[in-house]
Amino acid sequence: VEEHPGVLKPGYCPVVFSRTAKVACKMTKILWKMGKKTGGAKVDNPPELSQFESAEIEFEPTAPLFVEPFAQCAALGRFAVMDSNRLKMLGKVSSVVHGES
Repeated sequence: VEEHPGVLKPGYCPVVFSRTAKVACKMTKILWKMGKKTGGAKVDNPPELSQFESAEIEFEPTAPLFVEPFAQCAALGRFAVMDSNRLKMLGKVSSVVHGES
């Protein structure tokens, strides 16, 4: 989390940018987080995220979005999360669950 004054919780729906794609995605689950508040230790299933914390998060796109795990394709495995024209997060795709087309 780069720049966010409050906390981010599941249900948050920012815009995710991957290459030229731009899709609103809903945060469905925070798998783990770590940061200064946790003493650098991983905390599993936290209820919220704060500024400058690292985390693994599940997102669900509201429209079709093509991404690939970073290990398979670095270009399609990077994304930026924006809200109100401000950068909120930068990240890498760790896995993809394909929906029905």
